[in-house]
Order: sequence, then C-alpha cells, then structure tokens
Amino acid sequence: ILTVGPRSFSAESFLAPAPPNVLVMYDGPDVEKNPGRLDALYLATLLGHFTTRRAVHPLETYERDEWQKYDAVFVIVYQKRYRVPALFLEDIARDPKTFCWLGNQVGQLDRHGMLRRHGLRFIKLSDVTKFNQVFYKNRTLVKGDVETNLLEVLDPGEVQVLAKVMSVDHQ
Repeated sequence: ILTVGPRSFSAESFLAPAPPNVLVMYDGPDVEKNPGRLDALYLATLLGHFTTRRAVHPLETYERDEWQKYDAVFVIVYQKRYRVPALFLEDIARDPKTFCWLGNQVGQLDRHGMLRRHGLRFIKLSDVTKFNQVFYKNRTLVKGDVETNLLEVLDPGEVQVLAKVMSVDHQ
C-alpha cells in the first residue's frame, strides 16, 4: 500500500460539516468477475464505516481533473500486466491531496515523476520471491499473497516507512 498526502490532520479536519468525498477506482471492466472491481467494492464498504461519500468506477472511465472533486483517491490495480491510463497518471501527479495506491503497477506512477517527488524509487514487482512476513509496530503479520511491490527510499525526509516485508529466505 502506498499512501501519499498530508502527514497530519488538524481537529478542524474532523469537524467539517460535510463528510469527505472519496473516489475508488480499479483496473479492468465493470463486470462482476473482475477481482479489481470486487476489491474496490470491499474498500468502498470499509470506507463507509468512516462516514464518507464514495464513488467507485474503472480507471478507464476517469475524466480529466476528476480528482479535484474528491478529498482522497484510492486506486486498486489487480492485473500484473495493465497499462494505467495516461490521463489519470498525468492528473494524479498534480494532486496534492491524499492518494492511496493498492496492488500492482505502482511503478507506472513514475511515468510523471510522482514517486521520485515523494522520495521513492520503484525497484520491481516481485512475484517469485515469497515475501510472507510484514513487520509493523513491533509485530509480525503473515502476508498471504506472493506479489509485492519493492520500493527504495531515496529521501528519508520525504518518506515515513511504517512497515517492512521479509521473505522466507530472509531477503
């Protein structure tokens, strides 16, 4: 999970009269069998517990400057081989608000320098080495899926690492 945006919240941000608007997008078609769509619906349901207004739709139907209507944008990319629409990448690179990328293809964010501007470099999507442990707040969590985006921190002043992964082979 990659989250980019403000690091702190003020009390005023939680006292706003209107609930935050959140956009959740996914890769592939708007069909029941699409796992990206299903994950997006699960995320939208989870966000509903936090009094948010949610919109869910495929990345392919994204319209120029659509992100401006939302307080936060979430993107779920399930497919290993998927080209994120250029229009979305151009727009989101200009978005100063909270942005969260879940799943594959995070390296495509650097087509417009977004990762570099936030002090990160995409190394690769690992789907061979089984990264099966996540270390978070002095706890070890089991990671079930094989796929892991490997990122390098280029600027520790821009990045706060909250969790790390390790493989069976201690890589």
